[in-house]
Amino acid sequence: MIKRIALFLLLTAPLLGADSPLRLSIDPNALENASAKFTVTIGDIAPGETIRWRVYRDCNNDGKLDKGKIGSCTSLVDSGIMKAEKSPYKLELQVADLREKAGAPPLEDFAVLWFTAYRQEPGVKDQWLQFGLSGKQPCSWLKEIFSAFLPGRDCGPALGTSLRAMDRDLTGLTDITFEIRRLEPVADAEPQTLPKSQGVTGMTWLDAKHMLVTVAPVLDSYRDALAPGLYKLPVEGGEPQRLWAPPEETAWYLSAPLALPRRTVAFVRRPILENKTPDTQPDRRLVFWRKGKLTGETIPLNLPVYRLLAWDKKTRSLLALTLGEKDAQPGFLRIDRKTGAVTHLVYSETFYRAFMGSPAGDQTATARFDVSGLYGWHLLGFDSRGKMFPLVRREEHDLMPLWGPDGAHLYYLAEIGRIEPY
Repeated sequence: MIKRIALFLLLTAPLLGADSPLRLSIDPNALENASAKFTVTIGDIAPGETIRWRVYRDCNNDGKLDKGKIGSCTSLVDSGIMKAEKSPYKLELQVADLREKAGAPPLEDFAVLWFTAYRQEPGVKDQWLQFGLSGKQPCSWLKEIFSAFLPGRDCGPALGTSLRAMDRDLTGLTDITFEIRRLEPVADAEPQTLPKSQGVTGMTWLDAKHMLVTVAPVLDSYRDALAPGLYKLPVEGGEPQRLWAPPEETAWYLSAPLALPRRTVAFVRRPILENKTPDTQPDRRLVFWRKGKLTGETIPLNLPVYRLLAWDKKTRSLLALTLGEKDAQPGFLRIDRKTGAVTHLVYSETFYRAFMGSPAGDQTATARFDVSGLYGWHLLGFDSRGKMFPLVRREEHDLMPLWGPDGAHLYYLAEIGRIEPY
């Protein structure tokens, strides 16, 4: 009898560039029992093409992919050859089947597994992703990620309340004009507009009194909107300071700023009108600003970055949130600044909610998409016990919640119009 377990799909799947062999993702992000199935989606594959796949286990619990035999443990759990009927191709696997085929020693309730896939062509490397079985709470999987990006933050049971992940990517973002609004959840007061914030596309804290914001082009109907660029914005009034302006001949959409050490700022730039033909990759890049100009350091991004969340000094890596694109699911990205490698950390509700927690420790604010069609993206709150309550809900989009340094106020981007940028 196979006992009930939870399957948490986390950790690493390197993102693929234009010349990479395959694109892999797993859905759903969690399974509640061993009799359920999970689906591996294999993209960038031609109909009729043959693919080899394998599932490995971690025989010696060192966190590394083992392809041989260690002692009495054989690392290969399952394998197969399949011919894709269409692209993307979906391969279904059962947890119970993996347990049966693993043989001795049996797969433990807490086990790390790898899925690899590759084309049958000389010189083509296999692409892999990592997932796992866990009979423990989700925090078991998140220990290393919490330690790197949320040191000191408790991964408590209130964070684990089941809730549907954010649905797909936010399309048409460049067609929407936002402003920053400030909400005081405890006082139940109406949100207030932050002066000089029309056209803002992303925000983060520089210090207790100033934000770093990115601004995209808008039409002249918003006369108070800032010109495109990177700004230092005072939250208690005063004139914003423009830190950097994009070249006039460019049409870039700037977003997702994050303050880094040595007075450096990372943010994302991409064309306002992306080339989305099947044979090309959109020119999305992570760029870095320092001392009034871009440093020249860029990191290509395969998926659209919704928000940069944190910096890990030890590994010199950034944590980003993507809402997915095409057959890719929402998830977290780990971006290694030294090597430029972008690693896909599969979406975790627990981790997402932990990042959206108030510094005061009593509330969490998250952005959700309303699947009923009555509302746009809206803000939901959770108290310390995990109980959900509405914060902001209307027909327009409200997203990217950001707590103030003291936890008393919540800042977010509020849609004020759908106007085509230049």
